[in-house]
Amino acid sequence: MSNKNFYGCINCGSILSEDEITNLGKCNNCESNNLFSLNENSYKVLNNNEKILKIKVDEVGNIAAGKLVGELLIRYFNKYLNDNAVGLAANQLGINAKVFICLNKHSISTENKFNIFANPTIEEAYDEFITLEGCLSIPNKQFKVKRYGYVETKDIINGNVVTGGDTNDKKWIAACVQHEIDHLNGILISDKEVKPYITNTKNNYKPNDRVTIVNTITKEKKIIKFKKLNNYSNDWKIE
Repeated sequence: MSNKNFYGCINCGSILSEDEITNLGKCNNCESNNLFSLNENSYKVLNNNEKILKIKVDEVGNIAAGKLVGELLIRYFNKYLNDNAVGLAANQLGINAKVFICLNKHSISTENKFNIFANPTIEEAYDEFITLEGCLSIPNKQFKVKRYGYVETKDIINGNVVTGGDTNDKKWIAACVQHEIDHLNGILISDKEVKPYITNTKNNYKPNDRVTIVNTITKEKKIIKFKKLNNYSNDWKIE
């Protein structure tokens, strides 16, 4: 490409020069006005106060558009983000597109360092656990969040994909996928924080007292020490 600025179309996936954008700021191929710069240097990660992080973003029109956005996210990630980051959603850069990338920790190929997901949905999730998560858009803070160790997603690039497993690394990637899909739906980890369980003071439980808790959704029961209660989501209550 020359020194001209180039743009991508979220709807049709076209690559456009400035000359190919109409006077109304629309794609000259499909007339969509949802365009984005292909120059990764023109972006920065937005903080949690930005409106685009609080709304559901638009789906991309086709696979080409999804890959175009994903490739921009990868270029930005490689240039500007540190080793602690594992994923990035398009709206974190202010791009109105339902696309995210996630590190592929199980690949030894540099070409497959990332997976690109476009228009993803969660089809099934199970094996609940609580994880401590940070977010590039909420720097220097961490939140306890309920996630699932296995998650099946469906998107237009990969089809149906099952992510997760029994190991911590595999669960962490599953959590990343859920984290980024939340972003695309306008949900931040601060919105999903697992709040400490508020007990009835009449119970007067001591930290090492054993209590029976029940999951109000699955009806599963467990016996735990009272001091461990805050490790469980709000779905769990003392019986």
